Amino acid sequence: MTNPENKWPAAWPALPADEPDIRLVALDLDDTLLNDDLIITPRTKKAIQAARETGVTVTIATGRVFESALPYARELDIDVPLITFQGAMVVAPDGQVISHRPMDREVSLEILDFLLSFGYHVTLYIKDKLYIEETSPETDRYRARIRINFNVVPSLKEMLAARTEGVTKFVLMAEEEQIKEALVVFRERFGDRAQAVLSKPTFLEISRPDTGKGVALAEMAEAMGIDRGQVMAVGDSPNDLDMITYAGWGVCMANGVDSVKEKARWITASNNDEGVAVAFEELVLKSAYREADPAGVDPAGTGSNETGSGETMITDGGGIPDENLEIWIITGLSGAGKTNAIRAFEDWNYLCIDNLPPALLADSVAMIRAAGNIRRLALGVDIRSQVLFDGLMPALEELEKREGKPNILFLDADAQTLIKRFKETRRRHPLASEGELVDIIQAERGRLEVMREKADVIIDTSNLKPKDLMETMERRVYSGQRKNQFKVHIISFGYKYGIPMDADLLMDVRFLPNPHYVDGLQELTGLDAPVRDFVMRYEVSREFFNRFSSLLTYLIPKYIEEGKTSLVVGIGCTGGRHRSVTLAEKLRDSLTGTGFSAAIHHRDINR
Repeated sequence: MTNPENKWPAAWPALPADEPDIRLVALDLDDTLLNDDLIITPRTKKAIQAARETGVTVTIATGRVFESALPYARELDIDVPLITFQGAMVVAPDGQVISHRPMDREVSLEILDFLLSFGYHVTLYIKDKLYIEETSPETDRYRARIRINFNVVPSLKEMLAARTEGVTKFVLMAEEEQIKEALVVFRERFGDRAQAVLSKPTFLEISRPDTGKGVALAEMAEAMGIDRGQVMAVGDSPNDLDMITYAGWGVCMANGVDSVKEKARWITASNNDEGVAVAFEELVLKSAYREADPAGVDPAGTGSNETGSGETMITDGGGIPDENLEIWIITGLSGAGKTNAIRAFEDWNYLCIDNLPPALLADSVAMIRAAGNIRRLALGVDIRSQVLFDGLMPALEELEKREGKPNILFLDADAQTLIKRFKETRRRHPLASEGELVDIIQAERGRLEVMREKADVIIDTSNLKPKDLMETMERRVYSGQRKNQFKVHIISFGYKYGIPMDADLLMDVRFLPNPHYVDGLQELTGLDAPVRDFVMRYEVSREFFNRFSSLLTYLIPKYIEEGKTSLVVGIGCTGGRHRSVTLAEKLRDSLTGTGFSAAIHHRDINR
C-alpha cells in the first residue's frame, strides 16, 4: 500500500503497548544528532554508548552521502549499515553497498532539464559522487556543511546523457519561497515518478519514489528481526517524516518543523540542547534500567532514582545527575606536554584545575556542579601529587559513581624525548630524588599504565611541537571546534566618522547604489526590508557580495590554520546606515550558515 503524496507506506503494522522496549535507533544528522556547530556533544555520545552497551543497535539515517556521514559513524563506533541519500543507498561502514536505488536514467534527464529551467543551484549525486556546473557561495556553504568535494563539470546534461545509470539524488538550493514554489510545480509535473522532500527550508531533495528513510529503516528492522514497536527514529525535517511515522517511537526535535511534530509520538529538546541525549535517557536507558530493576531501584544500587524533592533524575547506572557537565582528566608522563594541553582546554573555555590531589576529585566536581553555571571542566592529575597519586583509582571510581565516566586524555612520549626536554628546560622530574632519570621515567610509566589503559585519547608527543600538539588535540579531543571557536566580528561603519581601528579587513562599499537619495528610504536603515531590497536588487551588489563572501569562506580556514582565533571585518559606506548595514547583515547570515561564529555591530547606525 503506498501513499501517492509521499511515496512511503501509508499504514505500517499496528503499534504495541506504550512501554518502550527499544532495540533499534535511527538518527538524522543535521539539526538532530549534530548541534548548530555540527558537533556530537559528549553527553550525547555517552548516552548512545550506554544504550549500545544494553544491546541497542544505533545507526544514522541521513540525506547526506556515505562519505559525509561516515566520520560521524566512526565517532560513535557504529558498526551497522548507514542509511544515506534519504534511503536511496544503504552502505556498511566498510564501504560495502547493501542497497542502491537510483532513479531511471530517462526520468533523471527530464528532472534535470526541469530543475535547470528555474535558474537555481542544482547539484546531483550519482552514487557517492557529487556533480555541479559551477561553484557559488551557496555551493560553498553546502560543501562546508557536508564536507565532501564537488566534481565540477561543464554541463550536467552532457555528463548525465553520457552515462548509463540514473541519478541517486538531486538537490535544488534556493531561497525558501523559491523552494516552496518549485516543490509545488515539481509535484504537479512529475507526480508519482519521483519523490521530492524538504531537508531544509532552502533545500529540495529529489529521489526515486519508492525510497525513503522509513523504507530503509523498515527493511533494516525486518532483517534484524526487530518489531516496529522496538524502533526509535529521531529527526526534525519533512525528509524525516517517513521514518518518524514508521517507528514505534517517532521522536521530533524541539527545533523541528510543526508538520513533523504533529506526527511524532514524542518531542525532545532541541539539537542545541542535546535532544538526542534526552531521548536516549528518557526512552531507551530508563527502559533498560526498568528491565535491570523492575522495582524502580537504579541498577547501580543507590536505592532510588528519586531526588529529595520527589523529582525523577535521569541516570546512566550510577545516580548521575542530568545536568550536563563535560569532564576531562588530563594525565600522562611528566614532560609529555600536559601544561600545553591544559592551556588548550583553557582556550576552549574549560574551567581548568591542574595538579589536583586525586582524593579531591569527586568533591571538587560536586562543588563545581553546585555553582550551577559551569559546563566544561578539565582536571590535571599526575605524579606530581607524589604519594597521594596512589589513591587515584579509588578516587576515579568514586567520581564515576557520582558523575559517570570522565573523558581521559593521556599524553605520552618516549624516554629519549623526555630526557632531552628535561635537560633543555632545566626542570627537575617530580620523582627526581628516586634515582637516575631514565629509571625514574620507566617507574613513572609503570605507575601510570592503568590510566593509559583507561584513556579515551592517547597522544604521543615525541615528535610534536607545541603547535602540533594543539592541532592534534583539536582534531582528536575537540574535533570540529576550532572552526567554531574562531569568531568573526563584523562592523558596519561610516567613513565620515572614521574607520574602526581594530579592523583586520576593510571593505569600502561606497560604489554601490545609495538609498540615501531615494524618497522614503533616507530615514530607514539597512535593517529595514525596503533598504535591503533596494541595495540588493542591483547586479553589482549581488556580484560583489558573492565574490566577497566567497573570499572570506576561502580565507577563514587559512587564518585558522595559522592559529588566529578571531577576525574583525569592517564594511563601510558614507554614513554607516544603509549599504554597509545591508552587506554586514547578509555577510553575517552567510557565515553562520556555513558554520562559523559571527557577531555584528552597527557602529554608526544611529548617527
